[in-house]
Amino acid sequence: MSAQQLKPYILSILLCCLFGGNFAALLPANFRICRRSDPNLNGCIKNCVEDLRDRMPVGIPQLHIPPLEPLLVPEVKLDQDSGAVYLHSTYKDIEIRGLSQFDVENVIANIKNNTLTMQLRFPKINLKANYSLRGKIMMMPLLGEGICMANLSDVQVLANVVGSRYLRKGNEHLKIDDVKIRYNIGDTKIHLDNLFNGDNTLGEKMNDFLNENWRSVSEEMRPIMEDAMAEVLRQTTEKLFQIYTYDQLLPA
Repeated sequence: MSAQQLKPYILSILLCCLFGGNFAALLPANFRICRRSDPNLNGCIKNCVEDLRDRMPVGIPQLHIPPLEPLLVPEVKLDQDSGAVYLHSTYKDIEIRGLSQFDVENVIANIKNNTLTMQLRFPKINLKANYSLRGKIMMMPLLGEGICMANLSDVQVLANVVGSRYLRKGNEHLKIDDVKIRYNIGDTKIHLDNLFNGDNTLGEKMNDFLNENWRSVSEEMRPIMEDAMAEVLRQTTEKLFQIYTYDQLLPA
């Protein structure tokens, strides 16, 4: 998934955590604003994210956030050619459901060190797409083109953002120095139809294999997925920080 496609979703959470002051006119009525002087800043950010979550299914036009149930993604390409997975795949017309139904497990904002740590839990995420892939997984050949479906449960996402402050044209701004993303999936069910040119016997055997070994496959794909998620977060926040000053984003 490209950074451009994921920006509305990532930006919605970041805006909730950071905006104040001049953002007030853009916000829905009764929207919570957090200030860096708040002794319970972590709690304020948590409540703010939860307020925003309730509006995500239908979108927030004032912030140009599209409806997230479902989130529609035109295309995603994944290429992995190291370790036990050699796979080139493309997914089109993707429907993702469940991204607006998350729990905020933990928030830690450190104003002095310019860091933010947030842990989210998604009970269920369901995906449907048109797929095309070729390659090998654990020496097993994999080839197909058709409809794929995946049901993920108990998805934990931990994001750590480290920034710093600098002066530009007399105003203090934030910049991103480092972003790290970690995720864990409790369980996954996958089904790819029309594998091996419609050979149902081979296709069902491969689907059984993928579902029995999904955790190993996920671990092989982890570095590329976590790096991609971190880059999306970096690009989104950097653009936001370049436009708005520190005091505009997080008033005193």
